[in-house]
Amino acid sequence: MYTNPSRPTQGVATHPPRVAIVGSGIAGLAAAHTLQGLAQLSLFEAGDYFGGHTHTVDITLPDARGQATTFGVDTGFLVLNERTHLPHAAGAV
Repeated sequence: MYTNPSRPTQGVATHPPRVAIVGSGIAGLAAAHTLQGLAQLSLFEAGDYFGGHTHTVDITLPDARGQATTFGVDTGFLVLNERTHLPHAAGAV
């Protein structure tokens, strides 16, 4: 049983709740961040990196002087397809 530390109780064991977070996308990471220190967390992710659709990749390109420079590029959640976007824009043009 978990009790609020600001409201101590006599004789009651206080154990933080155990919370399972499925997915490490923006919602899962936000939940983990919010619950940090308030619960015993387990974060489950099927992919090989945290972040879900929010993903940063390193790209190395030459700068203006020809020197190799590495940039962090956020790929984010980039989707454009007829089923989810184009029907909404049909009357906009």
